[in-house]
Amino acid sequence: MQSCEALVNTKKASVPDSAAAGRAPAVDDGFTAVIFQYLESLGLSANSGLVVAYSGGVDSHVLLKCVADWCRSRSSAITPSLRAHHIDHALQSESRNWASHCQSVCQQLQVELTISRVSVDLHSGHSPEDAARRARYDALRNDLRSDEVLLVAHHADDQAETLLLQLFRGAGVNGLAAMPVEAAFGSGRLLRPMLQISADRIRVYANNHQLSWIEDPSNLDDGFDRNLLRNQVMPILQARWPSIASSISRSASHCAEAVVINRAFARGVLADQIHGRVLSIQTLAPYSTIEKKAVLRSWIERHGFSMPPTSRLNHLLSDLIAGSSDSAGELLWGGACIRKYRDCLYLGAADDFDSSKSFYYRWSELQQALTITETGQILTRADIPDAYADVPDGLVVCSRQGGEQIRLAGHRIHKSVKKLFQECATPPWLRGRLPFIYSGDTLIGIVGIGFTD
Repeated sequence: MQSCEALVNTKKASVPDSAAAGRAPAVDDGFTAVIFQYLESLGLSANSGLVVAYSGGVDSHVLLKCVADWCRSRSSAITPSLRAHHIDHALQSESRNWASHCQSVCQQLQVELTISRVSVDLHSGHSPEDAARRARYDALRNDLRSDEVLLVAHHADDQAETLLLQLFRGAGVNGLAAMPVEAAFGSGRLLRPMLQISADRIRVYANNHQLSWIEDPSNLDDGFDRNLLRNQVMPILQARWPSIASSISRSASHCAEAVVINRAFARGVLADQIHGRVLSIQTLAPYSTIEKKAVLRSWIERHGFSMPPTSRLNHLLSDLIAGSSDSAGELLWGGACIRKYRDCLYLGAADDFDSSKSFYYRWSELQQALTITETGQILTRADIPDAYADVPDGLVVCSRQGGEQIRLAGHRIHKSVKKLFQECATPPWLRGRLPFIYSGDTLIGIVGIGFTD
């Protein structure tokens, strides 16, 4: 749960001293040029907006300063708007002081500041670190407008840590791709301009420009996996391989390229699939096991479901896809489900496959939509043939009772609904969810199957 406070507009103030900030002469090793070149490549206009996720730490302070400098270097007629967004998680006793520090920095830089105070659910089942991250990104996502892009200060060392954490979890190529440079985010985009820049280089820039920043004491707590990597593991690796963070980050980029190739292949295979969440098993037949997995992952991702564990995906391939064409089966994971019926796979939420839905409605005003609460379906006048649009007493909409017969338009004889479902290859779990339409006591149609003359 979270609550957000209103915008805090700032103008000018002095930046407080920081023990962490050095006092070396201001020099630039090309760092600024890297950030400027990236921002120029975005092709932003004066109608665009830049939002920097500003924690008050050294990385986000450096990013904020560079972006502010870039905006000042441009003609006012083609300069995007800029603001910073600070998230106060209220998990540290000093968090209010951190927000005040961020406000002072933004006053000096003459950058508008948004402060959001969020409530982190520490009993959500996620680690405190992950729960805070979710709350933070929810607030940033909800605040971002469609004409804005969010800039975050993740760097090469962060990328290396993310890849290692994914590796330790046994992630596939998608996980090992770690953090993308750019991604859709809320109604806008999320960008990581410093993803190829090392943490050391960022610190040098901060010291040379006499910046001040916050040191979060929780970063020293090695009880958090990422802190353990950063404070204990990476220093050992860097002592032996000084450029290991950049090398690991480069490996993540290679994995990201492989993900793009996999998705392009999968989109090509799925291009002819016009049934959305229904996938013909025959479509997969010409491909290898690895290629089948790529298509299945893309299909699942396309419809917004989390990836099943590798063991479940292997089960899908061996038991559902490789089984006989008339066999049934299902795969359940994380609230999602894939079911097989005849020669097709059906994807949906687990609740979508609950066939035991009983409902009864009297639809008196056909000009008004009818919502079937039990299934979430919405019927409109367009679902009913013109011949039944003006039935005086309205229509009855209900679920299947069993034993029904109907003669559809264009057919000579009545058929049992059971036989009709079999002929139409209607999956068993849909049969109890389809709306049966009655005029008086006469069954005149089944939505999705057909109506009588």
